[in-house]
Amino acid sequence: LKKIYQNSLPFARWKNVLIGLVLMVFANVVAFPFFLEKIKTVAPEAMGPLDLRFSYSPEEAYQAVKSYGERGREIAVQATLGVDILYPIIYTLTLILLLIILFKKVFPNHPHVYLWALLPFATFFSDMFENIGIIMMIKIFPEKMDNVALLTSVCSSVKWSFVGIVSLFIVFLSIKILFQKKKLPLMR
Repeated sequence: LKKIYQNSLPFARWKNVLIGLVLMVFANVVAFPFFLEKIKTVAPEAMGPLDLRFSYSPEEAYQAVKSYGERGREIAVQATLGVDILYPIIYTLTLILLLIILFKKVFPNHPHVYLWALLPFATFFSDMFENIGIIMMIKIFPEKMDNVALLTSVCSSVKWSFVGIVSLFIVFLSIKILFQKKKLPLMR
């Protein structure tokens, strides 16, 4: 992990974070809505994507998969294999670079800061396993594998938990930097 952190240091620049944020916004404003609209076109009653839920039962998962219809399931697999594989890579790299920048400002001499800066990897891996589970559920449908659905839901919950943890770190570090700049005694 330390080597990954050290190799990331030269790229930890605000410019690179900004590029990542622009790509993240593009994915959320253009790419994901495009695929959701394509699914809604062929399956107007389609339920929302499973990966936007914190958790779900196997029954809820397969109800969602069924609601997509045959053509909608094909589109969902295309979206998952395309945008939903690239997006976690982009947000993981962006968040790692942002955390490196923030941690270096707040804790410049802390020897284990790299462990915290690499926390987005936990989000990435749970998101990838979630995507694999969703694809498996779609591909075997109408057959059902409740264990796959349950594990996929656990991956969704882990992913969203780490999204929350990373977000809290970003907020905490940003506030700490703000107080350091204003030289307020509160957060020293």
